[in-house]
Amino acid sequence: MAIKKLAVTVNAFDASELLEALITEIRDQVDHVAAIWQKQSYWKNPMSEEDMDEIQRLHKMGLIDELIEFKPNFMKYSREQECEKRNMGIELMRQNGSSHILNIDADEFHEVFQRTGM
Repeated sequence: MAIKKLAVTVNAFDASELLEALITEIRDQVDHVAAIWQKQSYWKNPMSEEDMDEIQRLHKMGLIDELIEFKPNFMKYSREQECEKRNMGIELMRQNGSSHILNIDADEFHEVFQRTGM
């Protein structure tokens, strides 16, 4: 199956200072970038104003196509919620028509390799 549409979902809560470099590195290789953010951590710590401002800035610049809020359920374990957050992103990107999805954290960098015709 050929890749028809590639989406990236970025789990964005902190480490937003890394997002511009991370997304810039892969932006020309993907069709859609969504940042999945949450107002509070799984332990009820608030998202910093600086982190929220940064993802909104990147959205206005066009590096991020879509901002998606995830609302934690504090009755569940953090690991279970993290799985639900990632699955939510995957499902939303499928509904958006993506055939393939990279689901990454804000502090993960990926090296993009170009074919050289060898």
